[in-house]
Amino acid sequence: MGASPDGYEIVPYADRYRQDVLRLRSGFRAISDAWNEQHFRWQQEECPWFEAHQAALALYEGRVVGMRVLQPAEWEAGTPAVRFKGPCYAGTVIEEGHRSKGLMSRLTRAVEEQARRGGARFALNLNAGPVTHMGALAEGWRRLGAFGPVIRPAAIEGFDPGRRVLRGARRALAVVLPAPGAGVKISGRLRPDEMAELAASGGNDGRLRHVKDARWFRWRYADPSSRYLFVYFERERRLVGYMALHRAAPPLPGGPLNLVDWERSDRLDWSEMLRVVTRVADRRVLPVTTWSAALPPDERERLPDLGFVPRPPSGALARQRPTFLVGRIEPSEPAEAVGSTRDRSDDDGDWTVGGRRVDRVDEWDLRPIFADPY
Repeated sequence: MGASPDGYEIVPYADRYRQDVLRLRSGFRAISDAWNEQHFRWQQEECPWFEAHQAALALYEGRVVGMRVLQPAEWEAGTPAVRFKGPCYAGTVIEEGHRSKGLMSRLTRAVEEQARRGGARFALNLNAGPVTHMGALAEGWRRLGAFGPVIRPAAIEGFDPGRRVLRGARRALAVVLPAPGAGVKISGRLRPDEMAELAASGGNDGRLRHVKDARWFRWRYADPSSRYLFVYFERERRLVGYMALHRAAPPLPGGPLNLVDWERSDRLDWSEMLRVVTRVADRRVLPVTTWSAALPPDERERLPDLGFVPRPPSGALARQRPTFLVGRIEPSEPAEAVGSTRDRSDDDGDWTVGGRRVDRVDEWDLRPIFADPY
């Protein structure tokens, strides 16, 4: 593709541009080149469903000044389950001085054409920033709804010296807090085969959800930007439930404990599992967060009893974010004859997989772990 009259050229990713892409990511994340190389390799090339990079780059005078990157992902829907590709946006950067030039739309069209040729009908965004959010809606994407983030504050909050002393004392006395209980193990070690078996036997109700096989577990929880703590629930030496807790890894600030993933058999009560997690957080004097919208209504109603409150919104579009956006990938040249009056956006079949509508939040079985910040 040649340069347009304004001097910009949109090209697919190639290894000769790798250092330029890492440079853009470094500016975006303000972390070292080595860290960005490791994270980019994990995010893209080590992903179980990686076949080729799906990334569009904007060149100006031969230099990379913008990019849009899709991360491979595979989902399933219906009973029996139908698998489908649904790559997720995982990196959009346009250098200052090259914004407001129409590059966002051109990069979007180019990268989604790559995804379409790879067999994808939809693209997803579970962490859109304000600019990306508004741009996606303008491009015809659909917003499924906000995730409803909630937080259970730490026992002692604040950063003044007095509170730091109190937190230190609280940690020193943590041994007197209630133990997690029989049949509960807390570990930083991943148990991918058992977790995948539990996910597969958890009574799939046909809602849209991420494929969670053993190779996905091994890859997803190897994210170099994150640290994970697992709370395992066992009965007769068999895994019957787990909850995965996330914190950012150095050099990123640690932040709260984020409850990002879980599975359970019908032998476990979800709120009892969450009570164990709150005791784990109390022993570490840390707040706990999760998405209330990811929970069934009856479990969502129990959150206040466990000390969870809505997380205060802040910033542009705060009441709508984090949010789930889904876009239908169109061929660059639609198959309909020129002059056709068919309105494809109103065709329900275009938004359906396995009998489930991808543009309705109640059709999804969501987890925060599906979003790239975790």
